[in-house]
Amino acid sequence: MKRFLILILISFLAAGCGVEVVTDDSEPEPVRETSGPVYYAEFDMKDYKVVPYLAPEDTESFYDVVEKLDPEAAITGTYYDENYRPCGDIVYNGERVAKGHRTCGVAVDYEGNITFPHTSRKEDRPRQAFAVFCGPKLITEGKKDIDARRDGFSGRAESVEACRCAIGAKGSRVLVLCAVRKGVTLSELADILLERGVTDAVNMDGGSMCAYYCDGEFYDAPVGGVNNIAAVVKR
Repeated sequence: MKRFLILILISFLAAGCGVEVVTDDSEPEPVRETSGPVYYAEFDMKDYKVVPYLAPEDTESFYDVVEKLDPEAAITGTYYDENYRPCGDIVYNGERVAKGHRTCGVAVDYEGNITFPHTSRKEDRPRQAFAVFCGPKLITEGKKDIDARRDGFSGRAESVEACRCAIGAKGSRVLVLCAVRKGVTLSELADILLERGVTDAVNMDGGSMCAYYCDGEFYDAPVGGVNNIAAVVKR
């Protein structure tokens, strides 16, 4: 209350002295890290949405996909098998556009709320503007949450060092994309995200399939092209 009265007094005195009180209504600078080996970006989902892209035949040049979609950012999606079928469900506008068996996902509804479902359920899809299932899970509610066997992977997956991609969130409205262009374990990837205040995150396809684009720059692109990606576009 005391601080409020002081602010009123300052404004009153400034007006009496002919001083113009200027307020800063400018938008905050977007959070971006582009110097590597960690590439990181945040997006307020009141301004953005996420769309998936599936290559019509096997794989497609990441450069060509970005040219088609003209996104603000894009990152590798879920794994795919030897027949180029995605290994996790992909949902777009309430419809499952790819069927897989992976159980750790990230979903965004039509209002921009971000969730991290453990199962792709038919009854949830009408509310999902976008969802992709991959894994393992990295972070839940601000704490490291890695259990490869629980999430359908071998225990060895936790010790492998590889280039990584991840999709996360800060709270329920800020989407996070992160790519690491050096060999790190899942635990080290989670640490990188936790250091930046990420509250929830799931691992995406990585290794030689890492793809990351942001604000007009390509920071990683697979030589053999991409099978599926998640792209952030303006609403």
